[in-house]
Formats: sequence, structure tokens, C-alpha cells
Amino acid sequence: MRELDKKLIENCDFIRDMLKNTSQKETVNNAIKAVDFKDGLPDYTNETQDAWYMMKYGKYYALEYYWMYDLALRVLSSKSSVSGETVVAYSFGCGSMLDGLSLLYAHSRLLESQNLNYHLKKKLYYSGIDIVEWPRQGNVRDIIADEGKDKIMVKTFLQSGMVDFWKKMNMFCANILVFPKMLSENLDKGNEPIINQFTEKLQNATLSKDYIILCISYRGSKTFSVDNVLVEKIVSAMEQKGYKSDPFDKGIYGNWICNDYFELKDSKKMVFISKENCEIDYNKTYSDFSVPEKVEEYLRQGILDDGGDMVCKSYPRKNLNSTGGKTCMQVLPFKKN
Repeated sequence: MRELDKKLIENCDFIRDMLKNTSQKETVNNAIKAVDFKDGLPDYTNETQDAWYMMKYGKYYALEYYWMYDLALRVLSSKSSVSGETVVAYSFGCGSMLDGLSLLYAHSRLLESQNLNYHLKKKLYYSGIDIVEWPRQGNVRDIIADEGKDKIMVKTFLQSGMVDFWKKMNMFCANILVFPKMLSENLDKGNEPIINQFTEKLQNATLSKDYIILCISYRGSKTFSVDNVLVEKIVSAMEQKGYKSDPFDKGIYGNWICNDYFELKDSKKMVFISKENCEIDYNKTYSDFSVPEKVEEYLRQGILDDGGDMVCKSYPRKNLNSTGGKTCMQVLPFKKN
């Protein structure tokens, strides 16, 4: 994660330099203020917005994805029928590919722990699917490739939507399907909702794995009830393919690295929501996910000069509660009947 620190510092310098240019100041300010998800989605092709997004959310999302992948990998490893297989993860709406870096980190930490119960020794394969591959300021693909030469292979980045993606898949060999935040991005709107098209394609696809884990990172607990409606459509599609949910036993998440932070709110759907007033230990346990001091200071000092409220005045963010409510994730395994 230290390479991610370097990228955040580079992004900080990038925005600082942009703001020094008087002719660009208003444009940069407006771009930054658009990355609040209040009046629509950011423009992920915009370098300034990507840089700010990574500075503001990068480390926190990376930590959340790490927790999610750690649990998914433990579950896969616990299944004797699949523990010898190669882990193949497909991430829909991966954008920056930040979750791929978290997958590498989770796998590396489990290997380094010399946990005798972790049997996934082969190289991982990770593929990202998104309409836009983010510009350099927000893209961590090179970091994954450099840091994970012996542990992970970024198989491909497919610059396509989650519907067109299926045109390239004669055989779908993933055992982890990931949706990092994207289910909060209006996939159920319009005459032909994207989520409906996606699940139709999923139902008609050839799935090669008998055990598949669905991983969802929600925008927050406030959006869960709306976003989970979309997830249930994916669950229904899996069931129509002959799979059934396979909630794991308490022994798995009882040893989960972050059970001090989360509680299981739905044992059928395997939905985890952060506990009240829990604070992340960035000094010791999760020091790799602390925001670089230079970036933190810059975010806190208030770089917007229009008299408005500072976007990031609550740094460092130790509490898992945010404007989106509590942190919320879902790790739901399926096995073929």
C-alpha cells in the first residue's frame, strides 16, 4: 500500500499545481465539488476528479475492499473441493482497479501469516470491467502489476459495460464476482435497466465454477435497502442457473480480521454492517491504510477558496460511519446444486 501513498501524494501535488493556475482555478474547484455524489456521478474521465476521488476515498475504500476480500478468500480456502483451484476474480465497475490492489494485499497477508488453514497458494487472476479505464491519476493498475509479480495477474481490463462484457465470454470461469460501489450508480433506471440486461446475460452464460462468491461493497447503510433490490436480481439469476446460496458457518467469520468492526446483520444474505462508534487503529493494525500526512494536511486545510464548506474537514476518518451511514458489505457464497 506504500505505492498507493506515493500516488496520493502525486495527486495532491497535481491538484495543488492546477490551482496555482489562476485561469483553471474555478474549473478545478467545480470539478472537486462534483465528487460528492449529491447531484450525480463524477466524470471518471476527468483527471482532476479522479485525483480528488483517490485522495478523499482511496485509502478508506482500499481498506474496506481488503476486509471483503480477506473474508472471501478465507471462505474459498475452507472449501476442500475448491481450495486447490486458482482464484479468478471479476470486478464490475472496477474503475480505478483499487479493489484489485486490495485483493493482492489480502492474499499476500494471508500467505505471510503462515495460516495453515489458508490453502490458496496459486497465483490469483483479476479482471476489471468498466466503461472507462481511469486516467493515470486514479488508476492503480501499474501498482498491482509491480507489487504482485509473483502473486497476481491482472488478466485484462475490459473497457466495456457490464452488459457488453458478456459478448466476450464464451466460458465464465470466475469464482469471485465483485461490485465495488457501482450498484449505487443508477443501474435500474431507463426503459431497459442495465441490471436487468446484466442478469439476463448472466442467466444465459456458461459458468464453469461450482462455487462462486458474490462480493458487494455498498455506498453505505443508507443506500442498502435500495441497492440490495438490485443484488437480489443477481441472486435470482444465480438461482436460475442452478446455484443456491451457501452461508458460511460462524467459524469462518469468527476469525475474520475485522470482526471487532462489523456485525452480521443478515445471516441469510451474509450482510455485514459496521458497529456503532468503532474506531480504526491506524497506528498499528491498519497503518498501511493511513492517509499520508501531506495529503491529510492538505485535505484538512481547505483548498476551496469560494467561502463554502470544506469537502474533507473530518480527517483522519477513524470512524466507519460517514454521510452514507454505516459501512456496509456483503459476501455471499453460492454452490451449484
